[in-house]
Amino acid sequence: FTAIILTCSDNYKKWTGNIRVYVLALLLFFYYWQATAPIRSYSSAVGEPVSGWLFPAACSNTFTQMIMLFGLVLLFCDAPFLDKHQPYLIVRSGRQNWLWGQIFYIITASALYFLYNTLLSAAVFLPHFTFTDDWGRIFYTMAMGSIYEDYGFILSPRSDLVTQYTPLEATLLSLLLAWLVGVLIGMVMFVLNLYFNRVAGTISGLVLVLLGTLSELVGRDLRMGFIAPSAWFNLHKIHIGAPYYFPSLTFILIVLPLLILVLFIIAQRIMRQKDIEVLPQL
Repeated sequence: FTAIILTCSDNYKKWTGNIRVYVLALLLFFYYWQATAPIRSYSSAVGEPVSGWLFPAACSNTFTQMIMLFGLVLLFCDAPFLDKHQPYLIVRSGRQNWLWGQIFYIITASALYFLYNTLLSAAVFLPHFTFTDDWGRIFYTMAMGSIYEDYGFILSPRSDLVTQYTPLEATLLSLLLAWLVGVLIGMVMFVLNLYFNRVAGTISGLVLVLLGTLSELVGRDLRMGFIAPSAWFNLHKIHIGAPYYFPSLTFILIVLPLLILVLFIIAQRIMRQKDIEVLPQL
């Protein structure tokens, strides 16, 4: 277990010297700041603080979904993280422990990434932010759609979101699904990069992200929602009475872990036969 943690933590240590991590954090901040500007304007106009439960609405917005997942691809684009130190780490820890450590990194990094998005989607409302256990008057009014044209909201909870879920339920479910989708994309990139090269893994990650967007545009007729896991954390699509061209929540919660397990088994088989090649850090 110590070897697994050592391998995982080695990847986190690289964050301090990796410009991609800083650029990604700043880009996400600027996106949320710009996307929530109309909400802050409305909050100031009516003198009402914002509850901060924006993350479920962000996950249910096709463009924001795409932005978040593109960021995840950028974070994992150098999988399987084979820099000049890794051969020594593999010798010390063993191939299987090294593999477990890399996968544990993908699992935890995906969780941290979406937690950062969650906190960021609330932090951009400071100082017009309030802790509350309900959606709040701002988001409830936005969900009813009566003021949309006046302020042109980019991110806004819809009525089905505020009526089907409490804010905490929606946030936790969005986090769980986004995390599983993130792990799946990370594992696909890891396996293909391990077997082929970084180009194969990065392209596959981008294709998965775009597949989710495509399922929204043309999926109604082709039922592409069933083959577009990158869109499976959109709560508008999986609630009771959701569109027929999207899978149910039960389907998603079964299929995502199974796909991740299959990718892990494939990675194990590749690792047993793979010659380790040192790659420059991206």
